[in-house]
Amino acid sequence: MDIPAELLAKVELAIDQNDITTLRTVLDQLQPFDIAEILEELSQDRQITLIDSISPVVAAEAIVYLEPIEQYRIFDGLPEKKMKTILELLSSDDVVDLVAAIHPHQAERLVGWLPQSYLDKIRALMSYPENTAGSLATFDYISARESWTASQTLAHIRKVGNAPESISYVYVLDARGHLVGVASLRSLIMAPP
Repeated sequence: MDIPAELLAKVELAIDQNDITTLRTVLDQLQPFDIAEILEELSQDRQITLIDSISPVVAAEAIVYLEPIEQYRIFDGLPEKKMKTILELLSSDDVVDLVAAIHPHQAERLVGWLPQSYLDKIRALMSYPENTAGSLATFDYISARESWTASQTLAHIRKVGNAPESISYVYVLDARGHLVGVASLRSLIMAPP
């Protein structure tokens, strides 16, 4: 989508006038990719204001469409609490891409905000050489217990579905956490409850 000039002007005016209500109303009608395209047209100060004005979930969904250097510039200007929240909402492979693209000192500062358990996942992914299967992997996935019904599994997906970058499959685990099967999202939707 090429950003219409009048839409961009409306967003810039709302930011300049600190009219967060209008800004949110305009942005609520857009998809994350469209918000990212708007971000690309804004000055850094306006980018930071826009990201700080929207929910962390929407901000995380939009920011992944930007180049890592642009992502870092925005993170660097955000209030600490907002930056940490958005960073934690990004999928592990998106964080790895960001950290790998910026200066090591900048990367160390960013990852220092992550909880230790999440940081361990990031470091594990970063240990794989670039362009290998391991470097492309993610720790973010949906799993279900083998005793759950389709209805229970779909309820679980609705509850935790924002964590993974995409959901195509649900990994079915036994009581010990061992993989016993894989179910496609399509098969779950079509299955009797």
